[in-house]
Parts: sequence; structure tokens; C-alpha cells
Amino acid sequence: MPSTSELGLRRSNPPPQSSQGRRKQRLPTLLVDQGTADKFLHEQLRPELLREACDAVGQPLNLRIHEGYDHGYYFVPTFMEDHLCHHAVARNA
Repeated sequence: MPSTSELGLRRSNPPPQSSQGRRKQRLPTLLVDQGTADKFLHEQLRPELLREACDAVGQPLNLRIHEGYDHGYYFVPTFMEDHLCHHAVARNA
């Protein structure tokens, strides 16, 4: 696999650190929707690990868990408007 420099890409600078060694917030709040009936939930997706990682670096996370939703076709369109509004607000902040 070619390196980033071979592809003509530059690696970004590491995120700035606060006095406590934590990364300063550089991203707006992350919005994640997850269904409880998703067959990939416990073995592959494991949203609790995302929450732990965000907590560890001070990254705001809005993790919304939806009872009865799976990984099916209707999941994304159900919450699409929320995500579009979330990104519009973050972009204009």
C-alpha cells in the first residue's frame, strides 16, 4: 500500500493538547443513531466503545439509541432529516 507521501497527501498536524493532555475540541458534537434490534450491534458496532473513546478525549457525542430498529433499509431515511439539520447547524456555528 502506498504511503500518504507517495500519494501526494500530507499528514495533518496532531490535534492540540490541553494542559491535562486531552485533545482540545476540534469537532462539533457527533450525532449517531443506533437501533437496538441491529444484528451487528453487540459484536461489530459496539456504540459503547465510541462513547468511551469520545469521553476519553472530551469529544461531545449525541448517541441516540432507538428501540426496535435494525440495520435495515428504513433506518437511515427515518433519521435523515435530523442529521441534515445537525450538519447545517454545525456548519453555520
